[in-house]
Amino acid sequence: MKNQKTYTVFSDPGHAWGCVEIDELQRLGIMHRISEYSYLDAERQVAYLEEDCDLPLFLDAKIKRAEPYNLNEQHTDDDIFIRELPRFDNSRAMLASLEIPLLITAEELQALRLDPSKPIRIERTS
Repeated sequence: MKNQKTYTVFSDPGHAWGCVEIDELQRLGIMHRISEYSYLDAERQVAYLEEDCDLPLFLDAKIKRAEPYNLNEQHTDDDIFIRELPRFDNSRAMLASLEIPLLITAEELQALRLDPSKPIRIERTS
């Protein structure tokens, strides 16, 4: 029997989201189907899948692969931190899951003054 993985489902009075690693969405082949109603924490490389469509999509993919799981629910009566995160975006999620070595110094990176709320375009040079 496979080991059961536990996923935390966070909820507030209005909604709920399941916390799933981006790598797992890629492995299951469903990342391109996650909606903008879910949220992305690129720094932690996790997605918070909304309860109505995206979380059931994920759980169905686990069931189809015969991968057992547990859900651990955590509720708050206040607005939850997830609502402060950016909405899920497939291109951002893909970037968050990549390990790209930086070929510039920290000072050069800071001088670029990148806006973390805007997408980053990466172009290949030869």
